[in-house]
Amino acid sequence: MFFVETTPRMFCLNKQFRLKNHHVAKDTFNETDEFCWQLKDGINDIVKNQIKFDCSVNLSTKEKRHFTN
Repeated sequence: MFFVETTPRMFCLNKQFRLKNHHVAKDTFNETDEFCWQLKDGINDIVKNQIKFDCSVNLSTKEKRHFTN
């Protein structure tokens, strides 16, 4: 394994771990890439719609008034 748990909840790099090769496929599949990008965009849209982030929480009253005008 790439990381080894030396003590409870403490992970360190395993220096004995080596990859046998660094093969990168020459073929790309446009349909698969397009599907993955659409999936990522869909998840991003869901997160944006479901999570209501109020960015005015850390603003003072004067700052809020400035941005609303």
